[in-house]
Formats: sequence, structure tokens, C-alpha cells
Amino acid sequence: TLWLVFGLLTFALNLVPNIGMFIAVFLPMPLVVLDPAQEWAEVIVAFLVPGLVGVISKDCLETIIIGSSTSLHPISLMLSIFLWGAVWGIPGMILAVPITAVARIHLETLEHPLAQWMAGMLAGPSHQMDLSACRSCIASTKCNIRQQRTVELLIHAKSGLILWCSRLCRAPPGSQ
Repeated sequence: TLWLVFGLLTFALNLVPNIGMFIAVFLPMPLVVLDPAQEWAEVIVAFLVPGLVGVISKDCLETIIIGSSTSLHPISLMLSIFLWGAVWGIPGMILAVPITAVARIHLETLEHPLAQWMAGMLAGPSHQMDLSACRSCIASTKCNIRQQRTVELLIHAKSGLILWCSRLCRAPPGSQ
């Protein structure tokens, strides 16, 4: 007879990222455990089935569906939820996906190679920019020294080298 109450609580608690689903699953469990008509196998199934369905839907399916609709990689989504949750708590977790999607769109519109690279990293491997096209920026006279060093940073980061820090540290003062 309490199915409507627990259904509404589950709906409301699923809006809370990361822990809401677990609270919604375990909230009615004392009633299941204390019911003398329930067998132990039924109690275990009552715990496992909603928990597994919730984990699969919240952590796997929703991140894939939301990630594809916002052009964000699922790992970027999870990391943004952790980051904005650490900054603003529960409201940050709720606002994490829109904030990150807007940031990716804004970074894509900037003409700076580092901003476009960051947008590509948020979107995932299939959306990353080809840095070989940026090598021409180093040779062109239109780029200043800071833009050239940024492109060098991206090229070395892409190839796995992290030697750009020493290049920036050895730069003569006033050349940036």
C-alpha cells in the first residue's frame, strides 16, 4: 500500500546525483526485511535487482545518452559532476552537465588552439582536433610567441611528451 509513497520518493531522490538512487533503493528495505512472509531469497532479490538496475541505468546508460546528446565524453561528464560537486555540493552536481556543455561550446568558438584542444578533450577522442594542422601556426608570422608555445604544448602533450615546461621556463624574459 506504500508503493505510491516510495515511487514518489524514488522519483525525487533520483534527481540527487550519485547517492540519490542508492537511498531510493534502500529506503523501503526495512519493510521488506521485517516482513515475516518474505523468504531470504526474496529479500536478497529485493535488494539486488533494484540496485543493479539503478547502477546500470544511472552510471552506464544515462552517461552515454546524456554524453551523446551534449557531445561530451562520459568520463568528462563524471569528472565534471565530481568537480562541480566538490565546488558547490549538491547544486553543483545538478548543474555540472549544463555548465560543462556550455564551457565546451564556448571553448570551441575561441580561435586559440589550447581552447579548441580542451573542447576536443571534453568531447572525447572522436572530436579531438588534428594538431598537425596547427604546426603551420608555428611557421607563420601571424602567431606571437605565446601562441607558438601553446601550439608546441599541444603537439608535445598529444605525443605524450611533457617537455614543454622546460621550454617555457627557459624563455627569455619579455618574450611572452
